[in-house]
Amino acid sequence: MIIDHIGYYLYPELEVLRRIGRFAFPIFLFLVGFNGKYTWSRKVFYSALIVQCVMRAMLFYTGPGSFTLNILFSILLARGILAHLVSKLQKKDRGLLIFCILFFACAHPYLSQILDYGSLGFFFAFAGMIARYYSYYFRVVGLVFIGLLVNTQVIFHFGDGSFLNPQVIGLALGFSVLILLFYLLYKNNLPLKTGSFLDRIILWISRYAIWIYVGHILILLIGKILGEIGYLLFI
Repeated sequence: MIIDHIGYYLYPELEVLRRIGRFAFPIFLFLVGFNGKYTWSRKVFYSALIVQCVMRAMLFYTGPGSFTLNILFSILLARGILAHLVSKLQKKDRGLLIFCILFFACAHPYLSQILDYGSLGFFFAFAGMIARYYSYYFRVVGLVFIGLLVNTQVIFHFGDGSFLNPQVIGLALGFSVLILLFYLLYKNNLPLKTGSFLDRIILWISRYAIWIYVGHILILLIGKILGEIGYLLFI
């Protein structure tokens, strides 16, 4: 996401940066569901408010931009819904499962006007929860992602926007491989060892992910404003 935001704020002409970031988004939200912690977080809520307020204020300097709520609000919404779904799905309440899928699929055009990525944030987190806790629903994940693959055309396309463009194919194949990897590692209790130094880096990023997100947004927004001011001074 940092790479995506660098492309968005500083180098909008470099399409490859946006592609990398758009590939990271579903992985990030999938891990929100796969993590298994669906409790309310004040830190996430206050961070979401800070980012939203700053981004709104910065639009005065940077020009037109998105007024939708940022991805941290999507995470809070997904966590709250998944907290209620866990107990219901333990009772194999398939009716509720189908209702949630249909509701968020239909609500996507409307949620997209309020939340970044609309219903996709919920769907990717929902798939992570299914992959971790409910192997007997695993086939449902495939159906969900068929719908997601279609929906990605709304926000994940570049160039001519054709359905078989490299962006969509790469997103679908790469994410499918990661789902299978997470599922196999968890079910077989196989830790993914990467070495002590890299482990410490991953642990540090995981522990301070929210502040890293808030911090890099602030830095990039300030950088964009300074760039605009510098441009105006020399024209």
